[in-house]
Amino acid sequence: MTRDEAERVLRIMAEADGGCEVCARDLFTKFVASFPEYRDLGERLFYEIFGSELYIREGSTEGGHRHHPGPIVMYNFSEELAPMR
Repeated sequence: MTRDEAERVLRIMAEADGGCEVCARDLFTKFVASFPEYRDLGERLFYEIFGSELYIREGSTEGGHRHHPGPIVMYNFSEELAPMR
């Protein structure tokens, strides 16, 4: 997989479940675990898209899923993201 292909896959993952940040975080985490050569890309895109770090530090109030209490933020990607290249 090329870096461009990895970016396309990650942008698709970002739209998972209607733009659920928590769902996307779970998918991004699994992706970078499987493809560690794209960890930097996954972290950068997650921050660029959602405005928060991919990895939640213990005790953080970010999140909103299972182990991380907090709000679940949904995004309307049709208006907020530039088209994929």
